[in-house]
Parts: sequence; structure tokens; C-alpha cells
Amino acid sequence: MQTNRATVSVERIPPFSMTAESCPTFLGVGMDAKMCTKCLIIKPINQFFIYKSTNIPRQHCKMCFQKQHLKYMSDRPWRITYDSINNRCSRKTFNKYKRYGGRGIKNLITREELKELWFRDKAYNMKRPSIDRIDNDGNYEYGNCRYIELLENIKRGYTCCGKCIICNDKHLAKGLCKYHYGKKWREEHK
Repeated sequence: MQTNRATVSVERIPPFSMTAESCPTFLGVGMDAKMCTKCLIIKPINQFFIYKSTNIPRQHCKMCFQKQHLKYMSDRPWRITYDSINNRCSRKTFNKYKRYGGRGIKNLITREELKELWFRDKAYNMKRPSIDRIDNDGNYEYGNCRYIELLENIKRGYTCCGKCIICNDKHLAKGLCKYHYGKKWREEHK
């Protein structure tokens, strides 16, 4: 049976690994392949993430893994917040560590508490929800956190990546570029 990468037939067989000798028409000489357990397509090993500890490829190919991960995260958006908080407070190699963990700010909030905050503050209705610490010098804990709009959080003094949150230009102050900062200032001082 002659096949190439574009027209691999999907066969409903259990997942397995194979070498080029067992499937020479698909791969060519010396390449290894594996069947993804999600999409059931035989793909080269480089299409799979490899476990570092065992050097064994995962069951799902990279594309299926990423789709599954995106669905998981979209169903649990507070998980993204939790991971970001942990990075800021715990990982010394993280670029914002010195502004959070370096200042002694700790993560004392659990995923379940973040989920509760998500629904309490109705973050699912916000355009760009952002976690906010009410006391800027306090830890991330249930009584000190809330979800607010990113723009509102920026007005409180946070700057986002050195870029204007409206036009992505270099920011001047409070997350806004010279043009948008001036426009906001003129609106406030009419």
C-alpha cells in the first residue's frame, strides 16, 4: 500500500510506535513514527512532545495536545490567573519576580478560591479580566484579591509590558501612550 504524509489512511487500531523498517513507504529511511491516540493518525515522532524524565513520547500529537490544552484553559480561565500568580511570586527566573516575590509578596490563594472570586466578581462578563490586590503591598489571599477590568487595574498604577494597552505603542504612563494618556487627561480635566 503506497501512502504519503498527506494521504495517510486513518485506521482504528491501538496506538503503537513503529520504525522505518515496519512502515518504509510512510516515513523513509531511519525515521520513527507513532499513532496519536486522539486523532488516530500515524505521525513522525517529532510531532509528539517527549517526556524529559523517560524520553518517551506522549500519547497525543502536539496538535491534539494543544487543542486539548486550549479547551481546558478556556473552561477554567482562573487557572491561567493562578499560574501567573505563582510565576510572579515563586519563580526567581520569571521576569516580574522582583516586583512581586522579590518584594516579599506570597501566593496564599488556592485555585478553588480564585474560581470563587471569578464567579463572585463576574469576571466572565468582563472584556479583559485582571486579578487585583486591593492592598498593593499585601499577599495574594482571598480577602485581598478581586477581579477587575484590565483598564481599571492599569489606572491604579500597573503598566502592561511597556506598551499602550489601546494601540500597542510605547507607553508614557499608566499603560497609555502619549496620545491616549493626553486624551484621557483632557477628558478628566474638562
